[in-house]
Amino acid sequence: MNMDRRRVLLLAGATLLAPAAASAASQPLVTVYKDPSCNCCGAWAEHIAKAGFSTKIVEEPRINAIKVRFGIPSALWSCHTAEVENYLLEGHVPATDVMAFGSETPNLFMRFRGASPIPS
Repeated sequence: MNMDRRRVLLLAGATLLAPAAASAASQPLVTVYKDPSCNCCGAWAEHIAKAGFSTKIVEEPRINAIKVRFGIPSALWSCHTAEVENYLLEGHVPATDVMAFGSETPNLFMRFRGASPIPS
């Protein structure tokens, strides 16, 4: 393969990957506080990462202490707490809703079970 053809293929590949890299760079960091024994929290973090968010998982055996520290009402507690910029999320909030935070002000204190919101 000659150098010009190789260079064109590399540029084409970079062009195809650039939108995905830009999307990931524009999404904020999601810090997930979870109990080490909970598997569904890790699956939710993977869901968020696949949507282009950077994720940081903090395993916390005393997860309720995190919720108390953040001032989350106990009636809203779920299996994990996520911190995204200035927002706290409880439970499995769909990635599409997390993405909307940049353009909309979310309804504070809304719980999610599965993919359905339950207004508080």
